Amino acid sequence: MRIIPKKIKVKNTVWKCYSMKDIIVALVVFSIIFISITAGNWAFAAIVGLAAVVMFMPTQDGIFYSCIFENLRFMFAKKTYTKNASKEKENIDSLFGLKSIKENGLICYKNGYHGRVIKIGQKNFGIEDVVQQNIDIEYFANALKLLDGTQTADIVKIDRPVTLDKFSEDLFDKFTAVKESLDDENIRKIKESVLQERIDAIDRMNNIRKQYISDYYIVVYGKNELDLENLTVNVASEIGKCGIDIKILGKTETAVFLKYSFSRNFDEREVADISDELLKGWIMPKKVEFKSNKYIMDGTEAAVLTIADYPLRVRNAWGADLFNIPNTKVVMHVKPVDKFKAIKRIDKCIGEMETRQILSERASETNSAETHRESLTTLLDSLQTENESLLDVTLTITAYNYLNDENFKKSVRRSILTGNFKPSMLYGLQIEGFKSANISPTTSLSNYERGINSSSLAAVFPFVRTFVLDEGGVMLGENKSNHYPFIFNIWKRGNLYQNSNGMIIGKSGSGKSFFLKSLILNEWANSTRVVVLDPEAEYLALTRNLYGNIIDVGNAKEGRINPFHIYKILTEDGTPADSVVTFNTHLKMLESFFKIVLVGASQDVIELINNLAVETYERKGINEHTDCTKLRADEFPLFSDLLDTLKSKDKTDMDSLTLRDMRTAELYLQKFVTGRYSDIWNGFSTLETNANLIDFNFQSLFANKNNVVANAQMCMTRSYVKSIGISKI
Repeated sequence: MRIIPKKIKVKNTVWKCYSMKDIIVALVVFSIIFISITAGNWAFAAIVGLAAVVMFMPTQDGIFYSCIFENLRFMFAKKTYTKNASKEKENIDSLFGLKSIKENGLICYKNGYHGRVIKIGQKNFGIEDVVQQNIDIEYFANALKLLDGTQTADIVKIDRPVTLDKFSEDLFDKFTAVKESLDDENIRKIKESVLQERIDAIDRMNNIRKQYISDYYIVVYGKNELDLENLTVNVASEIGKCGIDIKILGKTETAVFLKYSFSRNFDEREVADISDELLKGWIMPKKVEFKSNKYIMDGTEAAVLTIADYPLRVRNAWGADLFNIPNTKVVMHVKPVDKFKAIKRIDKCIGEMETRQILSERASETNSAETHRESLTTLLDSLQTENESLLDVTLTITAYNYLNDENFKKSVRRSILTGNFKPSMLYGLQIEGFKSANISPTTSLSNYERGINSSSLAAVFPFVRTFVLDEGGVMLGENKSNHYPFIFNIWKRGNLYQNSNGMIIGKSGSGKSFFLKSLILNEWANSTRVVVLDPEAEYLALTRNLYGNIIDVGNAKEGRINPFHIYKILTEDGTPADSVVTFNTHLKMLESFFKIVLVGASQDVIELINNLAVETYERKGINEHTDCTKLRADEFPLFSDLLDTLKSKDKTDMDSLTLRDMRTAELYLQKFVTGRYSDIWNGFSTLETNANLIDFNFQSLFANKNNVVANAQMCMTRSYVKSIGISKI
């Protein structure tokens, strides 16, 4: 757990939570009441007195009279801003201060600052162990420490629609390839049907029922262009060490990002038709109208909330849930604090808390002051003895009413409270909140700033992967919690996927079989060769419908695998191994097979049979230098050949122990030549698999309840599957 220290900027109090300013205001009100009483105006005095009781009630946003003052100030403020207003102060440009965007993506502001945007990828942070999580957080903390006194940064999350144009292009290419393929007509029609269904699903999500996902950015600000460019590269480099994809945005990409920071009600593909001269006008909204608790921008309702208080103890990635609230924009404004000023500020606050501990009459207030002091002492120690920095943080969350829900603000507030954060609804401060939530180097909500040390701030780490959109993958469903699409490519390789192994886990009836059948169907439609080891015969119908091969493993007539048949061995890159590797690998498999079927045989007997097998191959003209891929099935030896090799041995000079092993081996081999196993394994391989879907049906094999035969056939089937170089499911 990490600690977010309590507020460092605390006002000096004279009595309880009231400062000298509050006392002065109270004296003014008391004077008005006193004058009213002396003038005999008792009714007015009573009204002012009752109002004073309410006015001086404490709230999380300050003393209540300050909230009243903010709303009064809002009443007389400009509330409507338009693009072509006659007065400059009513022009929408006055809200943003955006001047231009340069060709390299540099944002220029009217106050002399510049900004640069870095797009941040996401990772499966939750599956990492604590050590790796802390390493990632340390890299992120190092990136934040790069900010100097004149530079600031925003950590931004916006909702962007899933753009699936590339997926559509890939599917159309596959569809065309299938139509032009030489597949059987029935198979071709099924593949076309499956691919058409996938194309329709992608089209609905891409153009009709758009799906929105979280996108993350870091915007760094500074006055010097060269220093800012160096800072941008260094910040991106540090974050890249976390194993996250990073990209510094160019002009067009920056413009699209800024447009999304206002609203998502547009098609980003239209930027291709916008000239450089009109780009700023395209980015800006046309009209913003403010009310005391919300604003309306180009017809869309929205409201800005800010975090007024944080939980004391937080876990790694404590900002993941907060940033991922749907239909919101989140901006965390970060400003470094000079270490000397930070220590001075903390010293002052600790002194104030110690005074409160002494003067407080209530145990709860004493305990609160003590907790506050302890958190600040910990912060002071980390600043003085560790490589920590202090940063002032303002966190705003803009809730958008895209779904025409009158309770959209309450829903967002509820989500914030669930994480033990305390939001402020910013009544009367929506203009200030709007400015702070903009992509801007400044903030207008200084009262809600919180000083947080760099390691605790970096632990916000919101870049947590909440969706799967693998290029070249198959859409298999959507995330149950956020309805993001699940597009999965089992063949992908990289930091996230080390191999193509997988496991499907779920309770009974949760859809495991349906999911797997959907995966098989779609991979088959991609012309992937799939083999199914089917212990309960539940994939037979699918295999028949797709014109696949069904192999009854318990019935040798349908597809026998001769244990002595040497199949090709594939290397890790999918190419056939040389003959020496192939031959020796098969001998190892044959030894495993003998250990399974020769139940009770001693190690000496098994070793004897292994040696006889090598000699039998030699009698057939097969050795480690033979290219077995060119041999017919009837050119490989059988168990009867192995028994002949044993019987041909000259036993005249053998000792008694060897003779005993020879007799034992002969008894064992007779079971495979004329005994109960002869129909299964004493015959040439007849198994043929020419389809792209092969079902090895083990139901009849397991029904016999003969574990020896079942295990041996599983061994043979596994060897065969490995040899044909197909995807195993």
